[in-house]
Amino acid sequence: MLLGSAGTALGSDYESGDPIRDQFRVDLGGYAPVTSTTIRLDGTVGGVRVPGTTFDVERELGYRSKSLFRADAYWRFFRHHKLMVSYFRNDRDASKSINETLQFGNLRFPVGVGINSRFDTRLLQAAYEWDFLQGKHYFLGAIIGIHDLKFNLALSGAAYVSNSATTASAYREASVDGPLPVVGLHGLWRFNPKFYIDAQYQYFQASISPYSGHLSDAIVSAVWQASKHVGLGAGYDAFGAGLRVDSSRFIGDVRWRYGGVRIFLTGSF
Repeated sequence: MLLGSAGTALGSDYESGDPIRDQFRVDLGGYAPVTSTTIRLDGTVGGVRVPGTTFDVERELGYRSKSLFRADAYWRFFRHHKLMVSYFRNDRDASKSINETLQFGNLRFPVGVGINSRFDTRLLQAAYEWDFLQGKHYFLGAIIGIHDLKFNLALSGAAYVSNSATTASAYREASVDGPLPVVGLHGLWRFNPKFYIDAQYQYFQASISPYSGHLSDAIVSAVWQASKHVGLGAGYDAFGAGLRVDSSRFIGDVRWRYGGVRIFLTGSF
């Protein structure tokens, strides 16, 4: 009975420009987040596992922050129910002489060697939201969803391969790609016909082969609804993930954090 009443269709009651009653919304924007990534990739030499070096990717390999694009959208298919998607990608490359010996899988890069690297990260989210509290000017909803994270790091340069005594030109690429379930809360307060505050928090902590670790994502935004269909928003996004991975492609740890102010346009339909 509760589900039936909660699932009452909006029908002609949709209203563009109202974040509590619109049917579709799309946010398109960009920001320059401060990113911190720590990685350790273990290797195997002579059948023996060799612990990799834990290193800060941005500091050791010479990456800098850059402007990024992010897209978010939802479809409200019943008054209290939404499907949401988000997409974020950050592809970078750099060349730098390293300041410490770096064991990366079966490769050991000595101090001072020049390393060419490419580091790609991607975040794709799909989620369902049930707004269990909803009024004329506010809602509070529960979220259950999937964060699909992908990390791909490739290094090339003069390195000792396995247990060799001399260096040679070498290349090693490692990737982590897997969906992680999350739960969270999403709230909105429309304190003025033209302005509203939107905030959400999502969290994961579990051990699901081949991953174990945690993930958190907090977003707070303020939106000015300039017209019925178009608004301008600004907010802050803080994301953090720590994963221990034991798979055929990656054995080690990944810790990824980013945070930054985001500016975006929103379309309401």
